[in-house]
Amino acid sequence: MIKQISEKYQMITEVEFLMGTAFSSQIIVESNQAELLNEIEKRQTELRKWLIYIDQTFSPFIEDSELMSYNRGEREFFELSDDMKFVLASCAQAKTVTKSAFDANYSVMFEPSGFVKGWAIEEGFKRYLSPLFSLTDVVAMNLNGGGDMQMSTREYSDWQFNIAVQNPLDKTKMIAKIPMASGAIATSGISERGHHIVGASSEILQTTVIGQHLQEVDVWATALMVNPALEVPRHLKTFYMTATEEIYEKKGDTDVKIS
Repeated sequence: MIKQISEKYQMITEVEFLMGTAFSSQIIVESNQAELLNEIEKRQTELRKWLIYIDQTFSPFIEDSELMSYNRGEREFFELSDDMKFVLASCAQAKTVTKSAFDANYSVMFEPSGFVKGWAIEEGFKRYLSPLFSLTDVVAMNLNGGGDMQMSTREYSDWQFNIAVQNPLDKTKMIAKIPMASGAIATSGISERGHHIVGASSEILQTTVIGQHLQEVDVWATALMVNPALEVPRHLKTFYMTATEEIYEKKGDTDVKIS
């Protein structure tokens, strides 16, 4: 879908429903020439194939997925795909740096969904959307999956995405509006799927983490739902809503109430 959003810019939006959620991309352009639209369509097709591959490889709901095969003991580590090895190693590292607040082995099976979505979005964005910057009329783009987003804007452009963070208790209200040109933002909490995080603290309703890499901020957003006292790396911006509907921002080892 193409929409004129200002005198200067148009937005091309594509939505796919995969892995039990909606994946959407927004590409900001200065023209809608046929050559540009054809190249965007080509990249979107490649991106969709990537997301389908991710689902078929890592889904805990597909019996013949590589993940389920591994969990049943049918494949040894060295028989796994490079992507599965990467996810295993990354989840182990995430568990270490978050002091076990993020743990893909929380059940009898390895269940890396909390890492895979953020990584798949970031990697798909890098592989299939970022190359569109070779087209001079492409100004900015994002890829969003279930509210977690990777985005980038051409250098020297005045474009910014206005990111709205929903109130988890009332989706008609926002607790923050964040202008971002490039980077990543992830929100974890009860808004989309209720209380779905195993071991989540009853003190926290929602966490939001902002940085450059979605696979990183998504891990920390989940980890903070389990242990809100964690000290987050200083290069990340973090805020959360408590069960008493207070909003705090983490600044180093200090939590500062902002509303």
